[in-house]
Parts: sequence; C-alpha cells; structure tokens
Amino acid sequence: MSVIEWGTRLKDMSQLHPPDVWYELPSSSWGSVKNDFGIERDDIMKKHYELYGRKIVPERWRFNDFGPAAVRYFKDRNNNLRLDEDKGERLSGEMIHTTPENEAQAATGKEVRLGPSHGCVHIRPQDRNTLLRMNAFKPGTPFVVHEYNERVQ
Repeated sequence: MSVIEWGTRLKDMSQLHPPDVWYELPSSSWGSVKNDFGIERDDIMKKHYELYGRKIVPERWRFNDFGPAAVRYFKDRNNNLRLDEDKGERLSGEMIHTTPENEAQAATGKEVRLGPSHGCVHIRPQDRNTLLRMNAFKPGTPFVVHEYNERVQ
C-alpha cells in the first residue's frame, strides 16, 4: 500500500466493469490503482473500514506505511552536521514516521498505540506535528538514540 504517496487524490470509478479506483498522477492526469499496482477497489474499501470504520473509497490515499511524512537520518561521523557522502556517510534505511493505523487512531479520537517496527522510529502523529512546527527535522539537527536502559539526564 506504500506505492502511492499519502494524500494523493482518488476517484471511485465504481461505474466501470470491473469497478476501479483512479489516483491522480503528478501530471494531473489519472491512473488506475488496479492496473498500475494490482490493488482492487474492494481492498481499498476494506482497508479504509479497518482503519476508519467506514467501507468507502476515501477522497485521498491514507494507506502508505510511512504516513504523510517520513524523515531519514544519517550517522554524522565527522560531526559537521552535514551529510558527506564523499566521506562515507549515507542516509539510513531507517526512518522516523507514523503509520496508517496511528494516523487513523488520531483522526478518530482514539488512543494512539505505537506498534513494533523493523528498525524505524515510530512516532505519534501529534508528536510529528509538534516536531515539524519546531523545525526539529531541519537538516543539521542532531538526533540522538538512547538505549532502553540508558539513563538520560
């Protein structure tokens, strides 16, 4: 479900046979979710029901596993607050992001419960919004990860 950018406009083309959902392309034309990605209209409606409790085709794509924004980071080996690829620094495959489940929980007023990750840092949508307002994801901002049992002062 991460092949389409979060927030992309959708059109329910249920009048087609078989029924389809179209998504807006960057060129402002429309593509078929089914033809381009193999995702059926019923799958979209089922996922929306699981997340939001309504079996509909939403107006916008809300299923990307990385939420509306994902932040990548790197280990700054020379401490100059810049990504120096010529010095072997690379963006991590890990990211800081929300999940579709957490976005839906926040949108429907439910308690946001963070689930396990395969290496990424999951955050609550409201925390992401706070950090964005603070410019915490601006390039050059230090990001320190502490061990679970490490005491931070």
